[in-house]
Amino acid sequence: LEAESGCRVANAPEEHVMRARGTYSLAAMLVGVVAAATWTIAEVQAQKATPADIAAKISGTWVVNLDQSPGLHRPAGRQGFLRTPSGVRVESAVFMQRRGGGGGMSSPSGPSDLTPRERAEQAAIATFQQAAQQVTIKATADSVTFTDSAGERTYAVNGKNNPVDVNGVEVDAKSHWDKNTLKQEFSAGGIKITHVWEPSADGAHLTFTLSRESMRGSGKSVAVYDRKP
Repeated sequence: LEAESGCRVANAPEEHVMRARGTYSLAAMLVGVVAAATWTIAEVQAQKATPADIAAKISGTWVVNLDQSPGLHRPAGRQGFLRTPSGVRVESAVFMQRRGGGGGMSSPSGPSDLTPRERAEQAAIATFQQAAQQVTIKATADSVTFTDSAGERTYAVNGKNNPVDVNGVEVDAKSHWDKNTLKQEFSAGGIKITHVWEPSADGAHLTFTLSRESMRGSGKSVAVYDRKP
């Protein structure tokens, strides 16, 4: 009996350790399940954001953050202007362009290679390859209005082609809500420009992604805006 009792006493700590390990494993598993459930709920809620929700987040006055926008830069000692690689000063920030395809925005053909109509079309589509230093956006589920140094522009957000006139040239324009972003597509003269506006979760920042596609190549640039108080 003593031996049997001694055996039980000797095994008691080991059984206690095994039970403790089982308890810790169960607790860890429960924590993992809760974390996964929380993440899934957050993801579902984000996916269920309505156009009106996203419209409210992108509405406001925004100022470009040059430190967070590698495709843009301001020349030293020049306030109120941004400079393109070609050295031309413009009030609205123009994305960096590099010749050739891949890794950057491709440059348009030289004037001598184009017909008058093609030059007009490229000049028109080029207006959509810019980012204002400051822009005010007023958006609803059905429309969006941008106001900056270039003026005021309103687009229907319905996924349909709604051509806009740019200095007498018709540019195809289509805007629609794409999950948590506003996506706009502009095309003319064989060039397609895509704008994607994505607000941060807290609504304090707005990421503007511009893509350009043409037979000469494609490229993408990003500008980040901070909400103006």
